[in-house]
Amino acid sequence: CCKIFSSQKMRAAAVTAVVLLVVRSHAATATNFGYLLVTNRGDEAVFAARSLRGVAPRANVTFVSDAATLRDVGDAVLRQTFDVVIRAEDAMPDLDVHDSMGFRLQKLRGALASPYERTVYLDSDTF
Repeated sequence: CCKIFSSQKMRAAAVTAVVLLVVRSHAATATNFGYLLVTNRGDEAVFAARSLRGVAPRANVTFVSDAATLRDVGDAVLRQTFDVVIRAEDAMPDLDVHDSMGFRLQKLRGALASPYERTVYLDSDTF
């Protein structure tokens, strides 16, 4: 993504800065605006959502993932961390979310599952 940054740490700082700019420009979070994480990496999604809430405690955060990942994360953590949780198999029944191409399409089509009028997509490795 960012060839101008010489280290992973600098890249992470740049991503954080972009997220902070977006968060601050939408400080009055409404239900028509939210953040979307689409991934099968539940641990990363939880960490990213918690990091986001550190700078925007009232942010609307939606998580789209396959049933196995949602089960691994657990209902209690999902309820505490996300405002909306969408099972990928329900939102995209024509995709095999477990094969490589289906997983990539899941990320692209996840935006269609967003419950918000305006959505910021965050990669799950956005810390």
